[in-house]
Amino acid sequence: MKSSVLGEVYSAFNTKELKELDKYLKNSVWNSSPILIQMHEFYLEMVNNNKWDSQSKEDLYRYIYPNEHIFSDGKLRFIQNRLLGALQEWVILNQLKLNNQFCEKIWRDFIIQKKLKKNIQMDLNKKNDVVTNSENYLLNKYFKSQEASFFEIQFQRNHQEQFDKIIDSIKSSQEFADLTFLKNYCILLQYQNLYQSKSHELPIEKLEEIKQRYNSNQIVYIHTYILLIDLLTHKKEEDYFHLKKIFLEQINSWHKDEIHAIINYLINYTIQKTNSGNANFIDERYEIYLFLEKQGFFELEGFVDFRTINNVVLIALRKKELIWAGQFLEKYINLLEGDIKLNCYHYNLARIEYEEKKYKSSMRHLLKVEYNQDLFYATNSKLLLMKIYFELNEFEAFQSLALSFKSFIKTNKILSDNYKNAYFNFIKYAKKVYNASYSQKKKLSHELTQNPNIVEKNWLIEKCK
Repeated sequence: MKSSVLGEVYSAFNTKELKELDKYLKNSVWNSSPILIQMHEFYLEMVNNNKWDSQSKEDLYRYIYPNEHIFSDGKLRFIQNRLLGALQEWVILNQLKLNNQFCEKIWRDFIIQKKLKKNIQMDLNKKNDVVTNSENYLLNKYFKSQEASFFEIQFQRNHQEQFDKIIDSIKSSQEFADLTFLKNYCILLQYQNLYQSKSHELPIEKLEEIKQRYNSNQIVYIHTYILLIDLLTHKKEEDYFHLKKIFLEQINSWHKDEIHAIINYLINYTIQKTNSGNANFIDERYEIYLFLEKQGFFELEGFVDFRTINNVVLIALRKKELIWAGQFLEKYINLLEGDIKLNCYHYNLARIEYEEKKYKSSMRHLLKVEYNQDLFYATNSKLLLMKIYFELNEFEAFQSLALSFKSFIKTNKILSDNYKNAYFNFIKYAKKVYNASYSQKKKLSHELTQNPNIVEKNWLIEKCK
């Protein structure tokens, strides 16, 4: 039932949203339908206790109609459609509270259609201090320019003002279209870089036309995305630092979702530079994380997920900032929920305690990681456990894990061949280093330096010293 229409919707809500939805349904006109409320409670029970696999639509029917013995699909669908309507109403009312421009446009279209002069004037004079994403900002600017153009034509007699308002509306529509083009161009470049797919002909002439249309003092959103395209296209360090400077100076003008997205672009660039051997970009990444922490962005709803915590802890450990790594983990782990929270907590605590040379304690935390929940935790927990056995000189455990780890990687259908080879190389060289003499370690160190595709290469080289 999780893949049904209502199942998808209920699964998409977080704990806070489910509580607010429950409160709304039971304190509104919908509460006058006991059958609808019962169906809602059935879905709540499934999502809160993860009972999707054990329930069917027949179970749902028996729950809301306990005294009926003949299943009626039509009767069930009628109540399901009513409940879906209630959910849609609740979502729309929430968006109205958040000043969603599309909700506002419904009212704007109404007052324009009815030619309500004073209401249009009031709407035009209303200031919107809510920070929205760049696309919505420019779209709302276009909507208001249309409203202003209508007002001038309908109620005023100054032909020059009428002409100017029409031109403003055309410019606003162009700005929105240009921004949409730039954002999609960034996504296209990201996919090409990520998957190294066959290069397609890009609309470069259109891009150059947009670049010529704007200077850096006009619209910060458009300027920023032009800089991002330059970075994704040319991958130059000066493009990275230029984008970073402009973006961080104007960061409070951006919505949290776009802050997250553009920060990820910057972080991904630092990862690429670090992987290519430029250790200075570890410091760059660390500085970005410190900035986000200082500005309070990690505390914004939806900004932190388990990957964010993994990445921040990793860089903190590379910087030997073990105390800050532990403080960050403890501060933000409660933003996660369910099994992923426990996996993230125990895995990262194990990493921190490994760096503190508390190998036994680190091992105890690794034993609490559920390998079937996420491939990242499965592979990296096994890798860390191999390093612990190495440090503790537990030969039999080390060899046994090396064998089972290799089999796990080999049979995995998700990992790419490149990642598989990187793990295979780690296992191979870890075994060689474990058994090597001093003179053999010097030779192995040179081999490792020449091999670009090994996870934990720096650790292996360190163990050769």
